[in-house]
Amino acid sequence: MNTANVNQAASRQILQILARNTADSQVALETLNAGDIIRGRIQSVDNGLLLIKLLDGAVFTAQAPEGFAAGAGDPVTLMIGEKMNDQLTARIISEPQAGSRPVEENTLVNRIHNALSSLGVAAYGKVAEKVMELLKEEPGMPLDKAAFLVANGLSGNRDLREIIGKIADHEFNLHENLKELENNLLDLTKAMDPGKSAAMIKPVIIKQTIEDLSAELKLIYPEVPEKLIESVSEKLNEILMKTLMEEMNGKGSADASDIVTKEVFEAIIGNAMRLSSADKGSGAVSDKSYPVFDPGQAEKILKVINRTLEDYHTKAEKLSREGEDGVKEMKEAIGKLFDKAYIKADDGIVRDMDTREKTQALKDIMELAQKVIRHAGDNARESITPVFREIDNAFKFFSQVVTYNSIIQLPLKINGSDSTGELYIMRRKRGRNGIDKENFTLFMSLETKSLGLVESYLNAARKRITISFRVESEDLLKVFKDNQKALYDRLLEKGYILVEMKCRLLDGERLNPFNAGAREKELFGSETRVDIRI
Repeated sequence: MNTANVNQAASRQILQILARNTADSQVALETLNAGDIIRGRIQSVDNGLLLIKLLDGAVFTAQAPEGFAAGAGDPVTLMIGEKMNDQLTARIISEPQAGSRPVEENTLVNRIHNALSSLGVAAYGKVAEKVMELLKEEPGMPLDKAAFLVANGLSGNRDLREIIGKIADHEFNLHENLKELENNLLDLTKAMDPGKSAAMIKPVIIKQTIEDLSAELKLIYPEVPEKLIESVSEKLNEILMKTLMEEMNGKGSADASDIVTKEVFEAIIGNAMRLSSADKGSGAVSDKSYPVFDPGQAEKILKVINRTLEDYHTKAEKLSREGEDGVKEMKEAIGKLFDKAYIKADDGIVRDMDTREKTQALKDIMELAQKVIRHAGDNARESITPVFREIDNAFKFFSQVVTYNSIIQLPLKINGSDSTGELYIMRRKRGRNGIDKENFTLFMSLETKSLGLVESYLNAARKRITISFRVESEDLLKVFKDNQKALYDRLLEKGYILVEMKCRLLDGERLNPFNAGAREKELFGSETRVDIRI
């Protein structure tokens, strides 16, 4: 960048040094005398505030004088002046030559740098240049969108641009797409030959049968350590899955008395208990820690397994029939598959919150849809392909974002009504994988029948919580304010202290992946970074 040695016009410009960003900065600046020369580079320009980094690494904030035209990345030379109202001052004696860059371009570069900064991009350089190129190629594109696409390496991915736009405009809701996909899958499988549709749905029923068995075993023996039950269930599942799949392919029959005998079951229990004991670093099994299944309990489990297999065979036999019986079993299996993907909440109590389990359920849904698409005729395929592709592209987008640790939409069922929640985990620092539970910023956006659209902005600093709500009506403002004490108590139960709560009407642009960082900056200041959005 070209600079003038002495710019007489700039020499009359005075900077007011407002804050030192580090202890080192304070020492470096306070020890300087009037007339001393310091050199540095402008890090950012935001609403007239300059962030300047000196050559020794010290950083400080200053109020830019009127007519100041330099931008982020430009070098600057300052002469320390006398204090004014106990504030240090500095005179600009060197800045970029006038006319070296048009004011409009300088302003645009500053805005690009600010947008990239809000996304956690540390080194602007070539990234900013690519944002500039994209804006020139597509003049109507919003700057925050261009910065987001470039920062995440998505600017050239035309296949994903449509779904990214829909997500940002809140036109894509996963629960609506899933409902459409579920209806399409049911229509297509009903129209198929019963044998062909049964072959695709039977593996789904096998997996559901085994999951139900694991859940029942946990209910039968709540006093047995969960890890031991899980170990037993895992081995039983492995045996049953292999046997049922072989039976489906005509290689045998699934008779519980032959598959899981008393001896086999006792061997499974013994092995699980030895593994549990080994995990504890002990050579012997403690009867108190790991209860032994007596013969009566073992017999009860064998009966449960036998009944489970009988239920599976009944379902599989009905599934292969033509008419209402087959359709009923098919509808039940597909409905259960989709229902498993939802996080459920009733009367304020959230259940089924295992996101890994929900993610696996969504993968199972997409795998079944792929099978149906492959076996459907061309005309039938046209009805299901668009919604399948849209969901698939959304998942691809979620997996390719790098300015967040992770991003995903999750279907919700709140008091029986379907909705969609978005989870955004943004990076606070480069290379940081986890989230500091005492210090984070959380954004939530959710629409329900009773409250409408509610956007919540939460900042935690050393477990002190500040919350700002945005709601759609004046009536809801009162509801939220009247429940401040209840919110305080609920957060206190979780180990947090509510220090401030604000509530205002929802106006202006809604939160989206492009503007989340900038919005957080407006609400909580420039020193925090967005961690999560749900």
